[in-house]
Amino acid sequence: MSEKINILVVTHKKFKLNLPDCYIPIVVGKQKEEVSFPKFYSDRSGESISEKNRHYCELTAYYWAWKNLNSEIIGIVHYRRLLLNTKNKKWLSEKEIRENLERKKAILPKKRNYFIETTWTHYENNHNINDLIEVKKIIRKKYPEYLRDFEIVMNRTNGHRFNILIMNKKEFDLYCDWLFSILFELEKKIDISKYDSYQTRVFGFLSERLLDVWIQKNDISYTEKKVKFVGNEEWGKKISRFLKNKIKSTKVSRAYF
Repeated sequence: MSEKINILVVTHKKFKLNLPDCYIPIVVGKQKEEVSFPKFYSDRSGESISEKNRHYCELTAYYWAWKNLNSEIIGIVHYRRLLLNTKNKKWLSEKEIRENLERKKAILPKKRNYFIETTWTHYENNHNINDLIEVKKIIRKKYPEYLRDFEIVMNRTNGHRFNILIMNKKEFDLYCDWLFSILFELEKKIDISKYDSYQTRVFGFLSERLLDVWIQKNDISYTEKKVKFVGNEEWGKKISRFLKNKIKSTKVSRAYF
């Protein structure tokens, strides 16, 4: 497959959005019935880790694009989260994407700011911090040159989330090679068999924190775009879960750095 530009819209169900031609749905995970569109990809085809979707989320689309597409430009967005143009009225067009990538190496969503939480403590209050500790150990062993950048990013109070990005294929491939080498190693070291349906998405959660580490270390220039959430983002539930997790957190790893 050699389309010059592919912006993959990750989905597990059919949706209706008026998107530019360069946006192509990619159906992820093992579906009982194939979700089909007039033109779409499936992460079950070619070289794939579709069976890991429950734990890797949109990263199965990342892996599929890395291994099966030979495009000039690769993008990953979600059917409910898309990047807006400068006027914040429409989705980024192919022309706007190309113009942005002539000036910068990546297009990313605007940073999410936690103000009173660092990336590290936010993960600690919402997930199993031992998994992130294990990631640090893997980086120390496999990529020691990234360790300082990992610590810088973990101590920030903001970061790029959602696993949304647009890059030239060269940078995209380099990022995927680094990211999956860490996550596949992590799979061998942690036990998620008792995680609930939310926490079992651990590799997707961790990759959201690792993107900025790679960006920081490799001095990747980027432009940021506003994210449009399509549908109800359920902020009430998210805030309630965050406060509940913060109260019960034991803070056992606060001094890890």
